[in-house]
Amino acid sequence: MTAIFLGSTCKTIMEEITNNVDAIISDRVQKELENSFESKCMNCNALNLKTAKFCDQCGQNLDIKNSRGS
Repeated sequence: MTAIFLGSTCKTIMEEITNNVDAIISDRVQKELENSFESKCMNCNALNLKTAKFCDQCGQNLDIKNSRGS
């Protein structure tokens, strides 16, 4: 009886570890994506690559210094 209980407990613990690892990996991938797309267009709110000079959606200049006067 004890062996069955321990076996099911180990299975539950392993399932929890697997779920947590999946969540951690998912959070890490999400953060990496957010870091790649950190330039938000002031005109249309579209997310752009942080290296982009112009918005991919509306063409607005993403350079803050140059776009303030526009």
